[in-house]
Amino acid sequence: MTMHSVKKYKWFIILCISYLLVRFISKQTNFIDTIYYDKIYRFISPELRKLTGFTSISIGDCLYLLLLLICIYKFLFIKKIWLNNKWKVINMVCISLTVFILFFNFLWGFNYYRTPLHERLNIASTYSEDDLKTVTQSLINRLNKIHLSYVTNKDTCIEVETSTDEVYKQVSTGYEVLSALYPEFNYKNQSIKSSLFSLPLTYMGFSGYINPFTNEAQINNKVTKMTLFVTASHEVAHQIGIGPESEANFVGYLAAKNNPNKYFEYAATSFALRYCLNRYPFENKTEFETYLAQINPGIIADWKKSRIFWEEHQTFIDTVFKFIYDKFLKVNQQEFGIEGYSMFLDLLIHYELNEKRMN
Repeated sequence: MTMHSVKKYKWFIILCISYLLVRFISKQTNFIDTIYYDKIYRFISPELRKLTGFTSISIGDCLYLLLLLICIYKFLFIKKIWLNNKWKVINMVCISLTVFILFFNFLWGFNYYRTPLHERLNIASTYSEDDLKTVTQSLINRLNKIHLSYVTNKDTCIEVETSTDEVYKQVSTGYEVLSALYPEFNYKNQSIKSSLFSLPLTYMGFSGYINPFTNEAQINNKVTKMTLFVTASHEVAHQIGIGPESEANFVGYLAAKNNPNKYFEYAATSFALRYCLNRYPFENKTEFETYLAQINPGIIADWKKSRIFWEEHQTFIDTVFKFIYDKFLKVNQQEFGIEGYSMFLDLLIHYELNEKRMN
């Protein structure tokens, strides 16, 4: 290959090397646990949150908006550039992908490849049908009890009196309690914000996301109030270095469940119960209906509010973006893609069984 060819293909070569480097590092679990997470991520993530947490405005969303405008501008002129210099366009794309791959993984993405949470916490990763039944019944009893601590009538929905901003402020309290039990889940320099893209996120079918470049937890503030408690806790789990969605579900659940604000515990228990019940309708409809009959009608009415909200905003955009996100997760070695969210049950059931035995 001549020097001219090397120069011509330089950014394509750098892109390939960057991708292979990331793939190589992703296989080095011990390096990621002891060097990347312990020595790098635990330092840079709270510092990023310190930089972005001073304002309620989403800095990451502003950067994304600026990037979108730049892309539109470039696209308007790309045909002319392509006709005159195709490799200039290809190099621009390669540079952009290289920067994204390196910064995404260094600032957050390598958390996908840490030792699985069930190994770190010594929790079994499979459960039996009897285990599922035991935990489902336990969650029903707990949720009914919490529900009746807020209302006098089983048919009444809980009306949340906490403002959205106050919900965000109180998330860290749950993590303070949780970190006393599991120091790994320590959370400093809170940066939780309502996303500027809340409406688009609604039509895409997402309740929130973490910005890997600014370490802000971006929340869709259009969702029902009860959803906010668990979503904010879930996104904070990502901020402290929990990559896989199933694990973030679990850590978010633990943080919300241990929050002194009982709205959080109600939302977390409701969230966990719905995951358990989703295992029944098609496999054992009679058992599913038996469980539903035990749940306070006010709780089920609250679930219907959430379902109606998402149904009203469901479009082809939801399907497209979830397909893209599913592929994105699989590229990052999350082999189950979006279905991996439900692997949360493996962790939940064994944790709840252990709690039951201890009590």
